[in-house]
Amino acid sequence: MPSVTPVRESLNRFISLFKPKGLVLDLGCGAARYKDFFPNSITLDINSVLRPHVVGDAHSLPFKNESFDAIVCTEMLEHLFEPWKSVEEMKRVLRGGGDLHIKHSVLLSYSWSSKRFLPIY
Repeated sequence: MPSVTPVRESLNRFISLFKPKGLVLDLGCGAARYKDFFPNSITLDINSVLRPHVVGDAHSLPFKNESFDAIVCTEMLEHLFEPWKSVEEMKRVLRGGGDLHIKHSVLLSYSWSSKRFLPIY
């Protein structure tokens, strides 16, 4: 039986706490390993070889304001030149009351919703 990775464990906690409904953006999706967690999701990655739904740059998301009910961003921010721009873009495309889950390989995992901001270890 395969062991549960820290990223998978933090996603399990995120899902159990927030139960994302509606449209989910998997930002910097890579190989889209979490698509089974979020069947109603749009994947975005800069690498077209990975075949995301949308090929794009996290510094300038190609979506309208308040397009998503939840955003999942796992181990991607540390690869950006200006990660704060991506965070601003997440804020722009996340609907009011939406949920955000960020997993950073150097920092801890954080999940945010309009009601709470929790470290998820």
